Amino acid sequence: LYEGGLYEGGLYEGGLYARGLSEEERALSAAVASDSLRTFRGEPLLWGGEGGLGSPPPSEGPPSAGPPSAGGAPPFLVRSLMRVLVANAKAAVEEADGEADGGPESEPAATATGDDPRGYSPGLNVLGGVLVCVFRSDEAATFCALRKLLCCHVSEYWGDCSSLAGLHRCCALVDLALGELDPALARRLSEAWEKPGDPTQGHAKGAARATAGGHRGAYALPVVMTLFACQRPLKQVLCVWDALLGLGGWFAAPLALAHLWLLRPRLMAGTAGGSTAAQSKGVGGGGGGGGGPGVADNPLPVLAVRRLPPLEAATLVRAGLEVAARLPRPILARMLLHATHKPQP
Repeated sequence: LYEGGLYEGGLYEGGLYARGLSEEERALSAAVASDSLRTFRGEPLLWGGEGGLGSPPPSEGPPSAGPPSAGGAPPFLVRSLMRVLVANAKAAVEEADGEADGGPESEPAATATGDDPRGYSPGLNVLGGVLVCVFRSDEAATFCALRKLLCCHVSEYWGDCSSLAGLHRCCALVDLALGELDPALARRLSEAWEKPGDPTQGHAKGAARATAGGHRGAYALPVVMTLFACQRPLKQVLCVWDALLGLGGWFAAPLALAHLWLLRPRLMAGTAGGSTAAQSKGVGGGGGGGGGPGVADNPLPVLAVRRLPPLEAATLVRAGLEVAARLPRPILARMLLHATHKPQP
């Protein structure tokens, strides 16, 4: 009764509870619900199904075998994700308001921009979705883990949901490091990114430009923003997160570089010696996991989330460690601090 009542009345327009919410809270609930219903669609770990974890034990409510039919309630864990994201957004707003009231020299708390309410931005649903799959019905544990991840491991990535400035700084750092380690690949991606009016770049580039203000390093944004949870299978994502949580959030940047190197043969397809440079550096076993046809005139579609090959966590982490060992010391020093420390003026 509690779960059904919360779904019917709490999150959607027309519900008794929704009518009593402020306009900002309604916007938050609507944004969270919209993104949650798109999170890991069809993934058994979240949406249920035979052999999956999405269906709760009998004590948690009626099981659900998959995405809801028209007008039906989402599975238990998807509704749990919605509640966790709303709670996280409100906690983030309260924390920001508390800091803004901390003294006479405190800056005012950031306000929402565009269509995103304060304390929330698309992408958080993916991070929360991973944790919901791990903690299942323990929403308190999911909430605490999400706050710990956002506040301690990647605090600069999500400290300002209105601009995501920390994520863009990470992308710029990846772009800088790529230029040092593999100038040919960096030049190829930069030229493709800056090429005007290319219809083959499609929605992916347009969305990245809108999010990142046109910064060419935004080709790394999907994997950095989601900590590789934009890839499949989800169980491999959990293995990558083991490495990230063990080594620290800074390791997302070397992993993003390793991701590019593993895809190098496809990204450099159509250029002279396209697959030799990464192999000569001995990174990631010469591009394992990145095989298949490339795009000769434009490499950016290779990086589109829907076109990425299946994630191989062991290969990616091993390549990330090799990349970190080859970074110039000044860049490595910046990477070690970028996820949790504000940049020096």
